[in-house]
Amino acid sequence: MVLDAAAPENLEIFENSRNGDSSGTMYAQLNHCVTAFGKRLLKTWLARPLYHVESIKERQDAVSSLQGIN
Repeated sequence: MVLDAAAPENLEIFENSRNGDSSGTMYAQLNHCVTAFGKRLLKTWLARPLYHVESIKERQDAVSSLQGIN
């Protein structure tokens, strides 16, 4: 799924509308990444969300296995 330029701004995914920083955004709430690579990957996932249910389930399974949840 491709988001237009206005969607991340309106949804406050990466920066808030109050002062332009990341506090209170979806990214700030979900970001528990330890590495720079993980942070970049999370930003990519938020900027280009999956559309197909099977792909979403595969990603959930992959994240669960990394967390040790089965």
